Amino acid sequence: MAWRHTFQTRIAGVLVLLLLVVVGATYLAVKAATSQAVENQAQVQLKTGSQVFERLLELRGRRLQYGLDWLTADGPFKQAVAEGQATPILAAVRRHDSGIRSSQVFVLGLDGKVIASTLPLLSRGQLFPYDAALRQARRSGLQMLIVAMDGRPYLLVQDEVLDPLPIARVVMGFPMDKGFAHELRSMSNLEVSFLSVQDGRPGTLFSTQPDAYQATVFNLLRDTHLKRDAQITLFYGQRVLSQVLPLANNGDGDGDGDDVRVLLQSPLDHALESFAPLDRQFLGIALAVLLVSLAGALFLARRVSRPLNALVEAAGRIGAGPEFIE
Repeated sequence: MAWRHTFQTRIAGVLVLLLLVVVGATYLAVKAATSQAVENQAQVQLKTGSQVFERLLELRGRRLQYGLDWLTADGPFKQAVAEGQATPILAAVRRHDSGIRSSQVFVLGLDGKVIASTLPLLSRGQLFPYDAALRQARRSGLQMLIVAMDGRPYLLVQDEVLDPLPIARVVMGFPMDKGFAHELRSMSNLEVSFLSVQDGRPGTLFSTQPDAYQATVFNLLRDTHLKRDAQITLFYGQRVLSQVLPLANNGDGDGDGDDVRVLLQSPLDHALESFAPLDRQFLGIALAVLLVSLAGALFLARRVSRPLNALVEAAGRIGAGPEFIE
């Protein structure tokens, strides 16, 4: 009797072990496939977000250029520039505030020196920090330039004031601040962070991340050795797909070591949460299958062992002698 139970137990144990291996392997395979699908989705989202970001920059640059073209064609503004007095120039600029709202305007002489500026940082007679970079961009056919100025990133466009020959240059700068970062997040579903660096000194961080996370984001963007390729990192206990894009690097002598960086982040764990109900359902189904299979394995073990038990009993009677054989 002990042998019979041992044999049944061994058969049932082997079947249950095989079932556990099959169910466990299936569950892990589905889990791995789900994680890979989420990572691929995040990669696509990050790539799409980068394209949306570039497109948004282009559109903002065009909008800025339209406002600048309107300003340079204004008669009172051209007259004020021709006179070379900062106060009338700034008054004319303020009249166009609806077309260039939230932007900074710099009126430069043909020598690149500041005549008037809406940014107090730049005074009259000072050489515009990115004059050489703007000239190079114009020769290269670039319509806009991204620079680090006053501790923040700026998108710059330029135009000439004609009367009828060029008498001055006008530069308009759009600050890439927190509002712009939130605008980009609403269009790309990515977390966006901007940081400018001037002469090796980082400026103000503009980020869509919560305030409690911004110190870590600041350190990530400040790290000049950060890889440019998208990579999965652990960010406050969550897996995040991150990519740093260098928007500008102006090492032209006037702005040595000045650059602008943007960090794009796509949370992976948040995407995995959408698969959590499916994961729980699959786990429940796997456990139910395992229980049914266990009952089936025990039943099968008893059925398989029954003929062998009969054979063992018959062999025992034969071995005991003729008197035990009916």
